Amino acid sequence: MKFRYLFALSFLAIAACGSTSETNVSQNDPRIATLLTWPLPQYYANLRIAKRITDQCARYSYDLRLDSDIAEKRNRNGIGSVAALGQRNAIDLETSVKRRSFEAIHNVDLNGSNLCAAGDAERARMTPLSVLLVPDR
Repeated sequence: MKFRYLFALSFLAIAACGSTSETNVSQNDPRIATLLTWPLPQYYANLRIAKRITDQCARYSYDLRLDSDIAEKRNRNGIGSVAALGQRNAIDLETSVKRRSFEAIHNVDLNGSNLCAAGDAERARMTPLSVLLVPDR
């Protein structure tokens, strides 16, 4: 079971290396500081929602480079992907809570709705999740 998670994490790391998206956010952005300090379940739940938005909305791409930078810093602090392996259930539970909250706030369905308006609203509110949403030019 751990190998499945390590494989998935390795795949994400390789995908991040091939990213062409450029981070257009200052490293001093308070949203980045929030992502660096959030507990693992909250951090990963928000990453999953941000990825879902970019999967469903062609206007946004996921900032893989920034995600990789944040993950590297979190790993150095002992709150990264390796630590997450032991918190899978907590991450899944927090993701479920975050998903339902997000859907209620934006009146969308993450499994089928066009999430562009929700992404726009997140960016307008400058939420930590929004720092990973890169508007396509």
